[in-house]
Amino acid sequence: MAIDNQFRIDELISKGSRAIVSKDEVTGNHTFVQGSKEVINDPYPHLKGERDGEQVGRIEKPKYNEDQLTKAVDTVVDELIGPAKKPQPDVVPRELYDDLRRLYNESLSRINELERQVSDLQAQVEQLLSQIEALQIELDAARIQQAVAENQAQQTNEQYIALLQDFSQAVIKSTKEGIERVSLKGQVEGLIAQKESLREQLKATLAIVGQLESQLKGAAAESSAAAAGLVPGQDNEFFYGVTQEGKTDPAWDASDIGFTTARKNPKKSGKVGTLDIQNLRDDEAKITKLEISTVGTTPENKRILGFTDGSSPSLSKSVDIEVGAKEKVDLYFNTGLSSLDRNTYSGSWKLTVTYSDGSKSQSNNLSWGLRVNSG
Repeated sequence: MAIDNQFRIDELISKGSRAIVSKDEVTGNHTFVQGSKEVINDPYPHLKGERDGEQVGRIEKPKYNEDQLTKAVDTVVDELIGPAKKPQPDVVPRELYDDLRRLYNESLSRINELERQVSDLQAQVEQLLSQIEALQIELDAARIQQAVAENQAQQTNEQYIALLQDFSQAVIKSTKEGIERVSLKGQVEGLIAQKESLREQLKATLAIVGQLESQLKGAAAESSAAAAGLVPGQDNEFFYGVTQEGKTDPAWDASDIGFTTARKNPKKSGKVGTLDIQNLRDDEAKITKLEISTVGTTPENKRILGFTDGSSPSLSKSVDIEVGAKEKVDLYFNTGLSSLDRNTYSGSWKLTVTYSDGSKSQSNNLSWGLRVNSG
């Protein structure tokens, strides 16, 4: 109680112990309230618990012996004066310290996890670079084989032309030399067969070169996707990544995607981020459909996440992602989740992609977080 609270002083003087509001009149016990924000208007506006612990007593003016007081004017009394207290260190409330310590430990764990992910991605990049170098060596060898085959084919063509010329001259000059003509004809047919064989070898070599070039492009695309922060699906034929939009909530900031709403003032839009999808199939199959399946339900078994905004988001979306292409898709939380009890919810979800040839593949487990506030 502050000494300048004249209203309270007058109340204590007029009512005495009846003005102490912390005392229970039946049991005689005192109940003390700390940290409350409830405002009590009687007998004047104040926070609940602000007047707890007050005491009241009589104030009497004692009668002194003036002669004895005169003798004690110059007397120095220091027996009851204790030594000065040592300066105490700066402290913070235990609640605040525990919260900050918890956030610090969580941040350290998150940093360690991210460092491990960076190390893993760097190792994958190094491995992919090694594979690219090996494929480049194989491609150079195939190109050398192609050049040799082309030289051989050119020489064969030149030989074929020369033999045809010789054959024509031989036919014109000596129609009577049948045996020689038959022999020359056999040689020509053999060379033609050899030419066709070399032509088939050249086609096979070109097919090998095309396959190696396709593998090299795929390896380069996978390296580019990994460098962009995307992770491979279970079939290693598509890459994906989730981007959270807006300020994260500490209740779910460790999740891949999260949403915060309130019962009294729910958010009108459930958009929370985007999903990046890149098609890296070796063949010409496109990605034609995306589907979301969630694990971990809310008390009312409502849909959690989808591709459309509103209280019933769509769990599937038709797309047309060609080989090598990358597309962004918006993600939305169910806006009807604001009707849930005030709490923090979490679970996991998976992404399923469908290719144009009918095959499917899934992502690894992703996490979702939801926080429902009261106000």
